[in-house]
Amino acid sequence: KPYAANGVKLIVDDVMIKIEEVESQQISFLPTPTPTPIPTLSPTKAVFPSTSITYCEGIFPPGTDKILVDQKFEANTGGASGFGTLAEISWVDLGFSGKAIAMTYGGEPGHHLPAIRLDVPRKECLGPGTTLSVSFKAMLLNQTDLSGIECNLENNECPGARFRYRADPCNTWAYLPRGFTVWNSGEWNSYSSTHTISESCTTDWRWFLLDITMGKPYAANG
Repeated sequence: KPYAANGVKLIVDDVMIKIEEVESQQISFLPTPTPTPIPTLSPTKAVFPSTSITYCEGIFPPGTDKILVDQKFEANTGGASGFGTLAEISWVDLGFSGKAIAMTYGGEPGHHLPAIRLDVPRKECLGPGTTLSVSFKAMLLNQTDLSGIECNLENNECPGARFRYRADPCNTWAYLPRGFTVWNSGEWNSYSSTHTISESCTTDWRWFLLDITMGKPYAANG
């Protein structure tokens, strides 16, 4: 189907990205300084203090969740890719207060679906084998009358997520497994899925982004 400018509106809120498991090697938070010998009773030995600490241990206290993104769009709209057009919204009549983010299509994007795009910070915590969980809530509305849009879960036509990251030799569009178990038209629907970074990646990240898409190129007015 052709893309239609401003036909269907995707609304997203409460985006969270969290580290679930890290199997990669530890990454130093601070470089290890030149050891300073500590005098001991033995004139032939020196004891060196341990000063090494991983980056994530330095910013996430032990026993706490390693949350990289907790975006409620109260002050930041993120960005768009592939001819998506973004706007902040605050619609009490849709059953929520505060702000959310809305995306409509603005033209033919090419191979990849248009998306709401968020940068993933604290890339120093990411490496080969790191498992990330992604959650958000979403609804699809008809741009003309704000009625709810149905989508087909079995055909993967509901909103979805992908990571776009590069750390040579990796240059990846990683589409996450299906994250909705049900879809209720015109209501908030909860998404939850995971992705594990390829073991072939390095940690020299050029970019690491999360994209949230409509799921398919909807025609005009749904």
